[in-house]
Amino acid sequence: NAPAVLWDLARGRPTTVLNGHEKAITQVDINPISGEYITASLDGSAKIWDAQQNKIRLTLDGHEKGILDMDIDPTGQFILTGGYDKTSKLWNFNTGELIRTFNQEGLYAHVYDVTFNPKKPSQFVTASKGLWLWNVSSTQPVMQIAERPKFKEIDFHPTENAVITLDEYYSIRSYDLVSKKVVKEFAKHNHRGNQPHISSCTTDFGSISSLTFDLDGKYVIAGLWNGRIAVWDYASTKLVKLIEAHDQGVYDFHMSPNQNCFVSASEDMTCKLWSLDTFEEIASFTSIGENGYAITTPQGYYTTSKDAVDGVSFVKGMTPYGFENFDLIFNRPDKVIEILGQSSPQLVRSYKNAYLKRLKKMGFLGLK
Repeated sequence: NAPAVLWDLARGRPTTVLNGHEKAITQVDINPISGEYITASLDGSAKIWDAQQNKIRLTLDGHEKGILDMDIDPTGQFILTGGYDKTSKLWNFNTGELIRTFNQEGLYAHVYDVTFNPKKPSQFVTASKGLWLWNVSSTQPVMQIAERPKFKEIDFHPTENAVITLDEYYSIRSYDLVSKKVVKEFAKHNHRGNQPHISSCTTDFGSISSLTFDLDGKYVIAGLWNGRIAVWDYASTKLVKLIEAHDQGVYDFHMSPNQNCFVSASEDMTCKLWSLDTFEEIASFTSIGENGYAITTPQGYYTTSKDAVDGVSFVKGMTPYGFENFDLIFNRPDKVIEILGQSSPQLVRSYKNAYLKRLKKMGFLGLK
């Protein structure tokens, strides 16, 4: 059982648990046109979920081994998957039909990342042993952008004809798709162990696990295995922010399509929402147990499900305190959804009235 959890930011709670895969889910996405959910898994399948009924509409079976990455083209017509079987596959989103399998001769590495070109949806790039540009109409690559090393992560620049890459040596570079040359460098392996060298960073940087562009291509954002998030200005290649974000490795990001924020996912079992204006944390989302959850904010406010209460405590220094010591002050669903910024004023008021009613019932009328 490896579920995906759908969160409702307006109400400050998860609404649906999507059960259907036999092994861990490696990618989730939403079709930009239909709004349907897509999950990909190490069980070798991808699943399309009906957004109204939250049930599996189609299962895409075709990979002999686990899927490592997945992408949806900007038109919402195609799904691209890549995985441990050293192939990438193109699927029809509406019918689930396998259209084409891409596996050039001499490719002896897993396909770690697949990404459609947002400016030319008929093109995509795969990250494997080398960096390859493809057209959806042919099983032969258009060209090899870079021969080596192994590439683990890629993302297209939103406006320029370039891709950003993360390789097996934790180097981050930008390649021009016409000249096939490196045009920018953000992190360079120092060839003395596995630590990348960052000229503008004097602290222990840590190995890099993931990267992405923001929607405007202004920033390059990378997740590190030590839990940090690094942010570079793309134009100048200067490191502008190093965030103590998670307790363990940051392995994925997703940009909000209509809000100036993004989500990070981590091995510490949390997802965090961040502001792109300030790069400050907005909220943290945690699943507790089989069905429990907690959402916390940097201000100390939180909201939890009833079955997650035993998983909540306060800590001062090294001393833990039970949730009941501060629950009336910080258990504020109204504050949480107000901070998340997706709720109507009427809903925030409704949550606050419920909180005031609770205070009155407990005999505390002076708290606001």
